[in-house]
Amino acid sequence: MYLTAAMQHWEAEVALFEEGTFVPNPGIAVYERLLRVPERFKVQRYPLSTGRERLLTGYARLFDRDVAPEQVSLVHDVRLLMGFAARLPRYSQNTQRISAGARGLRGALFSAREPHTLLFRQLPEALGYDDLPDRVIDEYLERVRTALLELAQAYDRLLGEVQCALLAGLRLPADIRAARSEVRARAGLLQEVVAEQRLAALVTRLRDDRLADREWVESVAAVVTNKPVRSWSDAEAVGFPVAIAELGARLRRIEDVAVARVHMPSGERVVRLGVTDDRGVERRDLVRVRRAQEATVERAVRRLEEALQGLRMEPEAELAAVALLARKMLERQPEGEGEDHG
Repeated sequence: MYLTAAMQHWEAEVALFEEGTFVPNPGIAVYERLLRVPERFKVQRYPLSTGRERLLTGYARLFDRDVAPEQVSLVHDVRLLMGFAARLPRYSQNTQRISAGARGLRGALFSAREPHTLLFRQLPEALGYDDLPDRVIDEYLERVRTALLELAQAYDRLLGEVQCALLAGLRLPADIRAARSEVRARAGLLQEVVAEQRLAALVTRLRDDRLADREWVESVAAVVTNKPVRSWSDAEAVGFPVAIAELGARLRRIEDVAVARVHMPSGERVVRLGVTDDRGVERRDLVRVRRAQEATVERAVRRLEEALQGLRMEPEAELAAVALLARKMLERQPEGEGEDHG
């Protein structure tokens, strides 16, 4: 009872430790454990020293420029800083795609065990200061502010990169509203023809017009990587442009067939043929097979199969021969038709 009363009376100056670990924002569960097993806890008071007042006030004003003087204390500042770190998305808590200063400050916050050491030694050392004479305090606080801002914006920067890669990979307009309008129409055509589960889920997310732009980007990107963007690692962030480009190319191939089917007379089949060379250039065409051609096409397929079997080639060599023949036939098209660099 004495401990809880002391903490309430000296809230701004008292730090609570559970088994040696600082508890920045004790809740009901912590107080219940405190009452049951008080021997696991220690309370330490940090009265405000006039020699540290300027630095402590500076820390507090990083979060609230109008903070009242009576609120400024070592414990108050630590709670602000550690609360900030705890609220960061998991991506921002772990990414290395930030400056050394931001990484150092973040590391100090997550490894902190004692308020006084954190504010007066660990944070300054993380930003390159062995000590803090009065003449460098303003400069130091500006570096703290810059590092905090970089951490706060890390996830937003990631989402900006994801949005650009998403629109580019799907070959959509750079304007997000125009892009969403176009992709809804295109995805509507694909909804009935996409069979693969992952692509079907992607098409469903692309069509969703209920989400705000930011949430829509997060939703689509999560399907691509099978993981919420807030929890991405750097590997997923770097690999996303490649992943969405590959999925976009697959959707475009399906889209070619879907569009052809819409305009195809009843009873006809459509086949998409595409061959990509070692420069990444794809020759492609949509081939319609009319009912009157079915028997002739089937005979040609059988004869080609017999010819390949007669050569007793390895399966990979057979496929290579077919691909090179298809490439030659596609190149007979007029220049520029059926060519795709994506």
